[in-house]
Amino acid sequence: MATVAISGKQCVVHSADIGDAVTTGDLDAAAWYVVDAKGTNSNLPLEVGSVFRTNTAITLVSDDSVREITLTKMCVGNFSTSASKGTIEVTDSCSGGYTQYISDGFVDLSGSIDAFLKFDSINRSLGTETKALLGRFFDISTDDGNTTYSLTSKNDDELIILALLDSTATGTGKKETWMGFSAILTGVEMGKEIKGAQNFNMSFNAGQLVRPFVYERSVA
Repeated sequence: MATVAISGKQCVVHSADIGDAVTTGDLDAAAWYVVDAKGTNSNLPLEVGSVFRTNTAITLVSDDSVREITLTKMCVGNFSTSASKGTIEVTDSCSGGYTQYISDGFVDLSGSIDAFLKFDSINRSLGTETKALLGRFFDISTDDGNTTYSLTSKNDDELIILALLDSTATGTGKKETWMGFSAILTGVEMGKEIKGAQNFNMSFNAGQLVRPFVYERSVA
């Protein structure tokens, strides 16, 4: 069986909202969830902190707790991630003249998202996605041109990112490959070239809401 490379165009990046805790009943048969807790006789498939997608209804048992994840496609130009492992030097007199290391058991995950400032085509307000991302760094103030003002304070919540690496994997028997993690946005740069689009570029480090993962699932 041959393997092939594909273009970055085939990667579709999603942000995700996490819902309230669900502790009883049956889970939806085709939805994404993050595991918060598992009971002794749990039917949940993965460990606490893991993300999974249901293929059939799963019945929760005592002490189970999950939250549903709702995906929203992001309009990104470039999306990149970088992962590196830490090491501990263990060189001694038996190392044969070589500096030796062992893993410290931690992976440092970071990356960046490049996007464009989007505005409503009718009333010219900031697009919903753009406003949500800029709201991770700035207070958002509005007024209605009359007497009503509002302030939305800067949002420090982690951003959940799920990326479908090959969006051409459609149809029964195909394999979808997803990569996901929670991210803390750590920096933003905005630019306006005189002959270019207005853009903003964000950097991130891994957060703690979900465990970083690569997830391969068969299309039913």
